[in-house]
Amino acid sequence: MATSPFVAPAAADLPIDLLRRLCAAPGIAGREDAVRTLLLAEMTPLVDAINVDALGNVPADLMNASYLMLKPFRLHLQKYVGLVDILDDKHAIEDFLRMEKWIFDSPAQAGEAYRKFLKDLYQENKLVKGELTIGDRRVDLKRITMPLLNIYATEDHLVPPASSIPINDLVGSEDKTLYSFPGGHIGIYVSSKSQREFAPKIARWLMERDGPDARPASKGAAIVKFTPGKAARGKGRPAPARPPKKKKAERGRARPA
Repeated sequence: MATSPFVAPAAADLPIDLLRRLCAAPGIAGREDAVRTLLLAEMTPLVDAINVDALGNVPADLMNASYLMLKPFRLHLQKYVGLVDILDDKHAIEDFLRMEKWIFDSPAQAGEAYRKFLKDLYQENKLVKGELTIGDRRVDLKRITMPLLNIYATEDHLVPPASSIPINDLVGSEDKTLYSFPGGHIGIYVSSKSQREFAPKIARWLMERDGPDARPASKGAAIVKFTPGKAARGKGRPAPARPPKKKKAERGRARPA
């Protein structure tokens, strides 16, 4: 008979030193980097020991709980405290409940695929190293030569910018655009700012490269920083989230298109 892979340890087996360090790590809402870094260092060597064979699949509830623990204070407490501010707004409450249902309506993951993903892409970083194989074929990112639109959210805690930005340097495309959007993993798609600014910019990027009026492909990477109603272009790393304040004498001047 199969047994659960998750068994409560006896008191003598508890990692007291780890618990002490977890308690000492700062975990301010929205700034849980210290806790996340500590857990990451402790759990990475144990990934191969995760026993999914008893269940076959990795349950969705287990994965959702893991995601919540990446930002426990923000996702367990802060967003529900903020719910008080919209209690008298019927449409806002309905949108909140729809999002909650969508977020937690997750499928289970096939156990072996889950294990292979963690080992090949997470532990060993094979995609970036050019060592990932699918079937009998090696994945070579340099063979991607079509125009590339690389979009990332600055506050994404599931796919952080440090994991998204490097793809621009790994592909073979000459026409590459890096889009930075001030938001999180979900907000980049469903927020009002996303619908108002983000979607039109994507549409514009596509239209510039499709049809009879398409502009010639530019060589090198363009860096685009989303700011309200305006995108700044330039080379190097994305610009700061907020532009510097203008001097009084410059405030009356027209802004560039």
